[in-house]
Amino acid sequence: MSSETPSTKEIEAVSWLVSRQIWASTVVLTGVLVVFVAITGVVLYDAPLLRGFQRSVSNSIGVLSIFLGARALAFVLAQARRDAVVARGDLSIANDASLIGMTTVAAFSVIGVIAAGVALPLLLSTTEAFTYLAIAISVFVVPVSYVVLVYQLGQRTATDRYERGFHVLPAVWHYLWTLPVIVLAWYLALGVDPVPVTGEAAQLFNVRTVFVDVWTLLYVAIGTPTLLVFLYPFRWYAERVVRVVVPT
Repeated sequence: MSSETPSTKEIEAVSWLVSRQIWASTVVLTGVLVVFVAITGVVLYDAPLLRGFQRSVSNSIGVLSIFLGARALAFVLAQARRDAVVARGDLSIANDASLIGMTTVAAFSVIGVIAAGVALPLLLSTTEAFTYLAIAISVFVVPVSYVVLVYQLGQRTATDRYERGFHVLPAVWHYLWTLPVIVLAWYLALGVDPVPVTGEAAQLFNVRTVFVDVWTLLYVAIGTPTLLVFLYPFRWYAERVVRVVVPT
């Protein structure tokens, strides 16, 4: 790149979320995986190819699984492309985010996450007045903290990889915070019935069956960035320890 041409600075979370290359790659890879599943049915079970295609696209959960797998592969390819662009000097990180700042916002967001759980309601049933209070708190706290946390997580993972030399993969963190949003959109678009969950997962709530519905998915989507931001410092300091113990 010419020294007179400034590098492009992007907001990481926005770049990963609206990337046309990622979405195009996801669509193409979804088609490839559908064909692969159909061919696998022919090879392993001697099933008709057309029936394999039909079954691949008729099961809503199967379609979601294929789409999420394709999206994961698209994120891996996007990470490789982004590494190359940064290495050429065509892209730089706009701003950094401190770990203390991230965890402070995450701690504040816990208030909104708890309030949202009461408002939906998922965490507990309460009086009508307290429910309205929880709705007011969540409406104020959740949108602000969600956007800030996603922004900070994107900027921090990128600067750690490209400026501090950490082995963190921004693609993984962006995939994780968008995952429940994609599942929620799939649930709403297809009008899927509540999904029953039994076994040990249900026993955690002292019931035989837990139903995952739109409110459950919305709550998971709301709380995911907060959880990831709390987890990231542990991952960051773990690599610092590894660097000291096993110097490169």
